[in-house]
Amino acid sequence: MESIIGTITEIWRYPVKSMRGERVETVAIGPQGLLGDRALALREVGSGHLVSAKKWPRMLELRATYASPPGWPLDPAAIVIELPDGPPTAADDPALEGLLSHFLGFEVRLERSPGSGRNEIGIDPATIFGGLAAAEVMPGLAPGTVLPPTFGAPRGTFFDAAPIHLIASATLAHLGRLLGESAPATRRFRPNLLVQSTDESAGFVEDGWIGHALQIGEIEINQLIPTLRCVMTTHAQEELARDLAILRTAARHHQAFIGVTGKIKGRGQIAVGDAIALH
Repeated sequence: MESIIGTITEIWRYPVKSMRGERVETVAIGPQGLLGDRALALREVGSGHLVSAKKWPRMLELRATYASPPGWPLDPAAIVIELPDGPPTAADDPALEGLLSHFLGFEVRLERSPGSGRNEIGIDPATIFGGLAAAEVMPGLAPGTVLPPTFGAPRGTFFDAAPIHLIASATLAHLGRLLGESAPATRRFRPNLLVQSTDESAGFVEDGWIGHALQIGEIEINQLIPTLRCVMTTHAQEELARDLAILRTAARHHQAFIGVTGKIKGRGQIAVGDAIALH
């Protein structure tokens, strides 16, 4: 039996891993995620790790968008990267890697293909949870446990965990109430889909999705798991100031789980306004 749990109210695509992305009205979707999402990533030349804003907050001062709608195969020339100072630069511009290396303060290269192997994403274990000890966020850990300096992306991808991430408006509203303020901005959590909940008073509504699948037209999103939040939610970006209270509140009230990730079955097009059913 299916029940409508909301509609798509925002769609976000991030052409380059850990940079700010773009909001779109409609997008092609398939098992590899939204077309054009995390198509490129930066890699630290020294360590070989993928560059993440989890470790390098200045990544969120950069924005990547498509100058023209992406197709397949993806053309890096269609991606434009905006630095805080200077004109937008196409991803295939030979000068771009030098500009990005200078901006970040270490040498990077811009990669198009994640390959078929395991890609390690660099973190700073001391700051990954915004100053909270790992055991405060992950109760199963022994006090004093130090996390490793990297974690692996799913093979053949630049994703942290899965090809799609969703968050419900009811969850953001609930988190806002716990914070004693308005709902945090969607951009703090970098979802692909913001779901306008049918019940805005439902708390951490995604808890009720676990063990089920979501249906959007012919597209099924399954194997849903809670999304463990980290310091990314606290970083400053555009007009949003650094805010450690968001992560601390999520950890205190919900073990830092906000939203869900999942796998995608089927191919098609989704758009803002599409209904989402739970089954």
